[in-house]
Amino acid sequence: MINQQPPNPQRGNYIVIQKNDKSKAPNPQRENYIVIRQKMINQIKNIEKPVFSTPPSAAEATDASGAVYSNLETVVNQYISSLEEYSDEQFSFKKDAETWSLGQMYEHINLSSNFFFLANCVRCLEQRKGQIGGEKNEFGEKSFAKNSFPPIKIRIPEALRGPEPIAKAKSEYKAILEKILADAHALIETVSADAGTYKTLHPPMGFLNAQEWFQLHEMHIRHHLRQKAELSPLTPRGGILPL
Repeated sequence: MINQQPPNPQRGNYIVIQKNDKSKAPNPQRENYIVIRQKMINQIKNIEKPVFSTPPSAAEATDASGAVYSNLETVVNQYISSLEEYSDEQFSFKKDAETWSLGQMYEHINLSSNFFFLANCVRCLEQRKGQIGGEKNEFGEKSFAKNSFPPIKIRIPEALRGPEPIAKAKSEYKAILEKILADAHALIETVSADAGTYKTLHPPMGFLNAQEWFQLHEMHIRHHLRQKAELSPLTPRGGILPL
């Protein structure tokens, strides 16, 4: 059973979600939502292939939940196997106060999987907290057409940042990731049979149905492989690289 009482995992290091507020004086810390979304759209136009794994095509991922799960399993198992490579010190290592540790990234995946992606998938299946119908916006359409997030980083303005993820012990994440896989696997049949008419809102992408949330969950975890590679402190000699 997926717990649906979330902290807000949308507040990560990568995407700014913000509305224009014309009633307030301009704030240099607040980026314009339309400009940011256009940056994402411009970046995603140039994506041809994901760098770190070979996902199913967009059509397969949309039409076959089993194919999406198969790729999710492959990607999540990369995170699980990497746990054996990190010492506790490396797992908690932070380059600076602004950069997440590997542990914080793993915790972000935990929170966003349980309280955002899979939770919204279940909400669509149960037809609550959403609506019948609704469309993806341009950014959402392009992301699903590419079956990938754009490889960009957009920092959240300081005024809008929530608390950073607090990492658990490295030893806990194998079981956490295995449970994420089990919860996703349990949804395959129901998601595949869903009519797709009931949708909930993804703020930067528009309205998504259960199948799309299921696919987006895999896309999101795959996207963080890029961050994982950037944060990984391991060298062939087991030292810590200056990141």
